[in-house]
Amino acid sequence: LTQAGRADDAEKQFLEAIRIDDSYAEAHYNLGLLYLERGDIDAARRQAERAYALGFPLPGLRRRLERYGSPVNP
Repeated sequence: LTQAGRADDAEKQFLEAIRIDDSYAEAHYNLGLLYLERGDIDAARRQAERAYALGFPLPGLRRRLERYGSPVNP
């Protein structure tokens, strides 16, 4: 949905998935990417921290946040 220009719909889907299962690391990760693309660095970092705390393995969001000077706490 985010690639199709439907970021608002994607955000709703990610938030609903997290509401149903807060341990869904991939939803936190993707929501973090969406927030980062919108320029909401703090929200992106919060979602990244949750995704990585849940063991999500992909480092891309962490690296992108570090480039913005907003490192993710382990």
